[in-house]
Amino acid sequence: MFEKWLIFVLLGGFANIGYSFISRKSLKDSDDALLYSCWFSILRTIPLIPILFIDYQFLPSFKNIFFLILLGLINTVNIFLFMRMHSRTELSISTIVLRLRTIWVPLLAFVFLGERLIANEYLGIVFLFMAAILIASPKRLIFDKSVNTVFIFSINTSIVTIILKQLAPNNSPTVTALAMSLIPALILPFVVNGNGKNIFHNWRSKLRSRLGIALFSLISLYSFIFALKFGEVSKVNALFQSMSMLTVIIGIVVLKERKLLAKKLIGTALAVIGVLLLT
Repeated sequence: MFEKWLIFVLLGGFANIGYSFISRKSLKDSDDALLYSCWFSILRTIPLIPILFIDYQFLPSFKNIFFLILLGLINTVNIFLFMRMHSRTELSISTIVLRLRTIWVPLLAFVFLGERLIANEYLGIVFLFMAAILIASPKRLIFDKSVNTVFIFSINTSIVTIILKQLAPNNSPTVTALAMSLIPALILPFVVNGNGKNIFHNWRSKLRSRLGIALFSLISLYSFIFALKFGEVSKVNALFQSMSMLTVIIGIVVLKERKLLAKKLIGTALAVIGVLLLT
């Protein structure tokens, strides 16, 4: 019989694949990353407000409120990085490099949550680094704009994962999701206007894709939060990230990202091995 955390990870993993695919397809070679970030936050916030009436749990402590606000602020940056990543970087490349997140999470979990690493997990970290470096050299990870966005995003999402684990016992998934969505929805419109853009200009453009991104994101987020309630953060994140490797194949086949094909396939194999060792 499947454990609860495993069911939620599988559901969230497939939703995450759809989330990433639609984002890349919509944003490819686009300069609308900031505008997409803004609309994404707004569209994701709207359905959460009525759900809050039936799924409300909140611990009114200073520590809990601090982490909810911190989560929202970090996720504001993360949403923009995610959209910028998909506007600049091939889906098949970003998916592999983003597996570095699977390294940062157990290391952060070890430091802040006391979750211990075993020998296999250290070996998994080596395989994941090999996969990332095969696709993008350390120099590219730092200086190439199309790759360093993915690298920074991988670190930020790891921090978000640790905060989510801290918040899970004291808040319902909707309260946590609302913190991740409402704060960016309040901040990003001002950033858009500050960059001389109007969020309502041509707002119906690609509306279906924006709604699809928001929907898949909500399913993925809820599933991931529930998985963290029932499972260890390292295992939940590792399996969640391993499912995302299917996105590499989708990028190669559907989006015709055939450049560096051999390296992408080898990198995918190395990343899967690394993730399995970390699971």
